Amino acid sequence: HTDSDSSDSNSISQLVYQEIYQQTTNSSELTQFLTTTRRALHKHPELMYQEEHTSQTIQSILKQLHVPYTTGWAKNKHTSHFKGPGGYGIVADIGSHHNSPNNKKKPPCLILRADMDALPIHEQTHISNTYKSDQEGKMHACGHDGHVTMLLGALTVLKKMEHSLQGTIRFVFQPAEEGGAGMKRMIHDEHLLQMEPQPSIGYGMHVWPTLPSGTIASRPGPLMAAAEQFEIRLEGKGGHAAMPHLVIDPIVVASSIVSSLQTIVSRTISPLDAGVVSVTYLQAGDGAYNVIPSHAILRGTIRSLSTRNLLNWRDRVEHVSRSIANLHGCNMTIEYSPDYYPPTVNDPWLFRFSSNITKEVSCWHNHHHDDDNVIQRSGDDGDGDGSQSSSGSSSSSSSSKTPPLFLSDIEPTMGGEDFAFLAEQIPSTFFFIGQGSGGDHLDTTHIGEDRDSSSDSDSEDHNNTNTSTNNGYAPRTDFGLHHPSFALDESIMPLGVALHVNLALRTLKQLALDEEETNWDQKILSQGRQSSQSHSSDALTEETLVSEL
Repeated sequence: HTDSDSSDSNSISQLVYQEIYQQTTNSSELTQFLTTTRRALHKHPELMYQEEHTSQTIQSILKQLHVPYTTGWAKNKHTSHFKGPGGYGIVADIGSHHNSPNNKKKPPCLILRADMDALPIHEQTHISNTYKSDQEGKMHACGHDGHVTMLLGALTVLKKMEHSLQGTIRFVFQPAEEGGAGMKRMIHDEHLLQMEPQPSIGYGMHVWPTLPSGTIASRPGPLMAAAEQFEIRLEGKGGHAAMPHLVIDPIVVASSIVSSLQTIVSRTISPLDAGVVSVTYLQAGDGAYNVIPSHAILRGTIRSLSTRNLLNWRDRVEHVSRSIANLHGCNMTIEYSPDYYPPTVNDPWLFRFSSNITKEVSCWHNHHHDDDNVIQRSGDDGDGDGSQSSSGSSSSSSSSKTPPLFLSDIEPTMGGEDFAFLAEQIPSTFFFIGQGSGGDHLDTTHIGEDRDSSSDSDSEDHNNTNTSTNNGYAPRTDFGLHHPSFALDESIMPLGVALHVNLALRTLKQLALDEEETNWDQKILSQGRQSSQSHSSDALTEETLVSEL
């Protein structure tokens, strides 16, 4: 292609994808599908390796859409650690799955992934009882119900244009993300990446309550941390509290271990490196005031932005703990999680390619905002650093401030994510979708239904406001992930659908072009070098988009 031909082609493509985006987000039918599906999933949360109902719900939708799929993925191989048999994962393909007779080259394939398990948390969100969790002690407090819904929404859109797809889109509905390493089971034990056609690119996303609703954020390189869990068991010698000289006190040993572990990060690594060692649980005794117990248990987590540091610190945790236990004459055992999580690392060249798409999607979604909202680095206005107020809500999100559209270099977070297992194997990029400025408004999808009653004053205020009509209210959406009051901002689900759709279509197109012209990695590397030489080489600026709109 000549430069002018390529430019004309890009302009046409941008208009086509803009039209796709508008169809994706403006369809009342799609919006209803997203709301209904997400609330059905939210009402019936299931823990890792136990996602039977969730899997059946997804399968029923795939059958209605006549999408072929396989199930039985992510079987539980650590039944002594996790309950449930597993095997509820689903992999579905649409597009051109096979080589054409006249084409000896394999068609490109990429993965879109969503996680599907819930958490052992009692829900305290102020939402309608019609879709509040009906499973005692279980809750979708990390937005996985929204992730599944957005991926299903993208599938419904892409299925309608399947005949024009230039390759295969593989939809991965993955169980057991919350500590069970479901993605590792699918890749290493069940050979997901060896399925034909073999995928060469992976995308994933997560709702993020510390970013304003409608914002999309990510960064090249490490985005989320490597993570490991540990449990330390101490066995001393119990006795009467009045005779401590006759016992080996495991509480004193545990206290010394907790204090000493804090020095692993503060005194053994560079201040410029990021790391966390936290003891989050300590149990000893049966509650008696006058008994020194014989046993104590500590549990905690280790986090780093590199696997090397994670493993080094894991060894250090064991060495420090064992030395202190030996010093006091106390027996100690330590046990780790069956699978530590590596860091989630965005491929830098794929990130550059996909971030141009993301900019366009976020601009289309937020075209009413000023064009100076596409920025390089987040500041104090909800930069995704995880800072929260004492109530558990984000202190940074505010509806009075215009949210940025796309943050292309946010700070990494020390949270873990098992999408990392996919990113270790193929070039991948993971995005955060801000949802922190929604809620506290009339929920018109449930007019006439009573809002969930609660004894707290906030609930009473809302109920008093609406006693004449019994209208429901959408809850605040800035509570942190894994918080019992976490609530999804459902208004961002069409944005997630649009991002999935555009990433899939345009990446397949690029992969197909590269099969004809040059190697994918070389092409992206070339684009990266050109872009590093001139910031003006971005595919489409927000200013251009706004003028076109």
